[in-house]
Amino acid sequence: AEYMGPKSGSKRRRTIATPSMEGEPITPLRSPISIKLNETMKSYLIDDWDLVNKQKHLPILPASISVERVINDYIERRRNEVGLVKSSCCIEVMQGIKDYFNA
Repeated sequence: AEYMGPKSGSKRRRTIATPSMEGEPITPLRSPISIKLNETMKSYLIDDWDLVNKQKHLPILPASISVERVINDYIERRRNEVGLVKSSCCIEVMQGIKDYFNA
């Protein structure tokens, strides 16, 4: 793996260069993903991050509410808000998140 230093004002990105790619532009491995969260969810995530990373407190497992239950509840609310057709993209993204947690 080869690291190409950051250009002025840009974030660092890891890239991989292979001999077959000589002369071709190098692209980042990952693209940034923007996820919009409501303020309640943001506060929960910030609190949890603080507990784990700064206070070294690990949550009790298994959790009383599973990731699957949270995601299914969210999908159900989205269906009621925007309808089934518009929520299909949301369902696909949420399935990806479920798969990530189950991996």
